[in-house]
Amino acid sequence: MQINRYQRTMGAVKAKLVEAFPGVVARKGATHDVSHTLWMIEEVRRMGDQAKIDRWVGWILVAVALAAGATAAGSLVIRLQSSVFTPGVAFWWNLNAFYCKWWFRLRRDGICTVPADGPVIVVANHTCAVDPLLLIASTPHRKLGFLIAEEYAHLPIAGRLTNMVECISIKRGEHDIAGTKAALRHLKAGKPLGIFPEGRIPAPGEVVELKEGAAMLALQTNAVVVPAYIAGTRYTDGVLASFFRRHHARVRFGKPIDLSKYRGTRPGKAAVGQATQLLMQEIRALGENREAP
Repeated sequence: MQINRYQRTMGAVKAKLVEAFPGVVARKGATHDVSHTLWMIEEVRRMGDQAKIDRWVGWILVAVALAAGATAAGSLVIRLQSSVFTPGVAFWWNLNAFYCKWWFRLRRDGICTVPADGPVIVVANHTCAVDPLLLIASTPHRKLGFLIAEEYAHLPIAGRLTNMVECISIKRGEHDIAGTKAALRHLKAGKPLGIFPEGRIPAPGEVVELKEGAAMLALQTNAVVVPAYIAGTRYTDGVLASFFRRHHARVRFGKPIDLSKYRGTRPGKAAVGQATQLLMQEIRALGENREAP
């Protein structure tokens, strides 16, 4: 008698469950035993627990986002406070480093051999428009400025950034005395300067006439000259295109180049030309030598 009452009760429960949750029956199959009814009860209970959790999913995601944002902000503050740069330069340097490592997939092979202080000239091959950003991101302890074409110094955003890192603008296609004097003052003040002896971005396989500015400045200021080799970038005709293309950029620094045999009270044109060739040879050698300095 009690068994029949139990079965009738379970049958009534099952009927209500079927009416409220038809999908549960579809998953299990339309059987009519007691075990099936108990399974349906357990499944509905589980669905109820899941519904309770679902109500909190939005808040959980918000909490995770806030925690991630706070962690990122804290990390940025720590990096800015521990940086050798002023807060404005440090913020821009970290932003540039993130951009280069994430979008250009930048990796530095070996150590950075740029001295921690004193005048230094970093000479490198020129592969695309983002080369200066790659070298800046690979030199965490010096504010590396560059010799740049005058028109870039007057662009709305680029001009502000180039001023921040103390780039020196020069006029294209002519002997810019004012730009040369500014570069000499920059180096004599003990600051670093990046120069591309090729002068422009050559097309793949193209051989360009080297510019002698880097060698001339090095011989006149006794600045340390550090070669760097850039690889893994993709050549583009346009300047802006390089900033949006993905690269597998690699930067390798070499040991300082000894120019002592070319130094003199007034180095002549022959000495400057020979020193320029030596600089480019050392840069290319870094590309052939796969061992880090």
